[in-house]
Amino acid sequence: MPFINTGQHSFRFCQQLTAIFLILCLAPFNTVSYAASVPAESIDTSAIKPLNPAELSIPEDMGKIEVSFAGSSGKTVVLIQDAHEIPDAQKNIQRLIDYFQKNYGVNLVALEGANAPLDPRIFKSFPDKETLKKVFKGYQERGELAAGAGAAIFGRDGADYEGVEDWPLYEEGVGLYLQAMKEEPEVLEKLKAWEEKLTEEKEKVYSPELLDLEKTIESFYLNHGTMLETLKQLAEVKPPVEGSELALILKESQAQASEETLELEVKKVAEKIKVYLESTVGAAPRGRPDSGQAQGASNDRLREFNDKYQDFRTSRMPAKAFALFLKKLTARDRLPFKISKLLSSSMKDQRRMEEIKGTKFFEDFEHYADEVRDSIIRNEEERKLGKESRDLRLVERLAKLELSREDWNEIKEKSQVTRGQSPARHPEALYAEGSCL
Repeated sequence: MPFINTGQHSFRFCQQLTAIFLILCLAPFNTVSYAASVPAESIDTSAIKPLNPAELSIPEDMGKIEVSFAGSSGKTVVLIQDAHEIPDAQKNIQRLIDYFQKNYGVNLVALEGANAPLDPRIFKSFPDKETLKKVFKGYQERGELAAGAGAAIFGRDGADYEGVEDWPLYEEGVGLYLQAMKEEPEVLEKLKAWEEKLTEEKEKVYSPELLDLEKTIESFYLNHGTMLETLKQLAEVKPPVEGSELALILKESQAQASEETLELEVKKVAEKIKVYLESTVGAAPRGRPDSGQAQGASNDRLREFNDKYQDFRTSRMPAKAFALFLKKLTARDRLPFKISKLLSSSMKDQRRMEEIKGTKFFEDFEHYADEVRDSIIRNEEERKLGKESRDLRLVERLAKLELSREDWNEIKEKSQVTRGQSPARHPEALYAEGSCL
């Protein structure tokens, strides 16, 4: 079972990240029967490959495979993870669905949040496809069109989209979520007293260096300090591992000197691409059955380019991000342009920056902060207070329903500990008493 992350988060920290799961299911299929359900012009059946987890590959601009393993059922499930309401992520999932349909013959898409088949025929039969796309584009840009629904409406024929929720269980889960949100302020107020007492103890026990470091870390968690400022201060004590995502961010902050040269290079390439795209508008041969479709694609491509170019020229998009967009555009639409070594190098870094996932990065940051703290801890008493700080953050995330999988596993491990401790000393005690959920 391959696990794929599309890696298109805009990472903001100390904010709730709710993961969604979309499952692509593929039973052993027959190429002939599949071809009969899909128009011949939609797919080249000779190009369909068996979906073997060990040999699975996807384009890097769509996402990356996190983990893959083989089961014993003879069937394959592809699990795609991403975040709700992030338009770029939903677009990538929609592209992945199309990719698996085209290259691996996937004909069943199972969706969360629904318990019945999706029936997109009313939209698929709408005669004006361009108007349909324009109407749904607004919903997509606001994060209101989920990838599964978008793929059902605009994707290839021959695939079934099935909701897989157990509806009573789903409604029960939503009810518990709403109840937890209602109780959140009360729980956080209790945790505030714990935090104040913990701070008093740190001021008595910690060395001045450790206390300053602790204040820097806590300031970040409270959104009083920026990620970059915090990383720089932590790196003064102990630099992050070379080649890690944290090290990459620090590198990015130090690379401003070459930004002007890069901007000039990007502008040159962008102007050439702009001229080319403008020349393709209105150039589709008339009389061909697909001329209207080709013309619409040219218009959409130019509009997409102009929007991004405007963001770049008004400093809303960094040069490296715009360079990466140009690379994706030229590759996707096979434009006749080559990218210089300077741009290729900058795009490699930008691609890695975009692959830094919000939740994953936050976990890496916490591990790094703990390592830096441990490097200057002098005794067991300081170590004990550091561990209690970790417990406090864990319970805060539990109260806010912001737990990562690693956090949840840690809480389950703590459930094995004796529950005789007070809630102010043991995070599992709060959980067990139902104060947070």
